[in-house]
Amino acid sequence: DMEEMRAFYKDALGCSEIHYRAEDAHGYGWSVIDMGCFQFMIHPDKSAVKLEGWSMQPGWDGGTVPGISWSVVVRNEDMPQVIVRLREMRAPAFDEEPQWCQDSYWSYPVQDPMGNTVEVHSIPDERPESTVWTD
Repeated sequence: DMEEMRAFYKDALGCSEIHYRAEDAHGYGWSVIDMGCFQFMIHPDKSAVKLEGWSMQPGWDGGTVPGISWSVVVRNEDMPQVIVRLREMRAPAFDEEPQWCQDSYWSYPVQDPMGNTVEVHSIPDERPESTVWTD
């Protein structure tokens, strides 16, 4: 569902949408999402199959499925609100709370509406006193 994907990337993660054409009667439409130095296009596709499982990623342990995944860096001050929005839209999360990874960043792997693994993370300027996430 193109609209669910748009909501995930625009509304929950705060990415910019640089072009949008609503789906027409023939099923044609698109959304172009800008993630800084990376842009991608979402198209409606009734035959698309939602991915199952969590993709492997080098930053955190747990993904077992070989497949495409990506990371989205959010500003430290935005991370708590991004997590709230992801929870509100019921995005599946690998862990209940962000985890401190590689002694360098907070990691919160989630799945977008098509089941793609997206590691949402923030990189603090200094190591926190506690490596247990608090809102």
